[in-house]
This record gives sequence, C-alpha cells and structure tokens, in this order.
Amino acid sequence: MAACHDAIRKAITAHMLGNGLRPRGGEGAHRIVLDYAAAQLGDIVSENDLEEANEIRQDRALAEYGDFPSRRLDGNHVRAAADVAERIVNAVADALARQARARRRAR
Repeated sequence: MAACHDAIRKAITAHMLGNGLRPRGGEGAHRIVLDYAAAQLGDIVSENDLEEANEIRQDRALAEYGDFPSRRLDGNHVRAAADVAERIVNAVADALARQARARRRAR
C-alpha cells in the first residue's frame, strides 16, 4: 500500500515541479498533493481515481501509524490500489511528456 501511495504522490509531485510548484512538507503535505491533483489534473485523471488515491493515502497512513488491522489489506485490496496507481502514474507521465514536447516546439 505504501508503494502505491508513493507512486501516486511522486507522480503528482513531478507534475507540480514541472509546473514550477513545490509541495510543502510537514503535516498534511500528502493531502495537499492530492488536492493539487484534484484542482489541476482533473482533465487527465478521473475523479474516481482521485477519490481512490485519497483512500489509498488514508489506508497507508492507518497501516503505518494507526490501529489498522493488517487483515484488511488483502491481495485484492492491494491489487486494486496498484491499478489506480498505475493509471495515475501513466496519465501524469503522458501529461508531462506532452508538456515537454510543447515546450520544445515553442523554442
């Protein structure tokens, strides 16, 4: 679950950095990254995937820091999270590639 969360967070952070923004650290920083995605990436990432990404964030936090029963993280749960992470990472990678091509053409 942590790997899925990290993949999502790092892909969105790459998009932020590619657009001149840097997420702040500290409490709530991972939520802010997803808030950015909802505001800026809604045309490339489905609302459902963004909602799922937030649930993955919450599950990861509970698994690492809270009283989250590990039996809830069965194989199906993790596979579903991996599918969401893959879709988001691929969508963001495609968007960054399009931006890079547009910048090269503009030169």
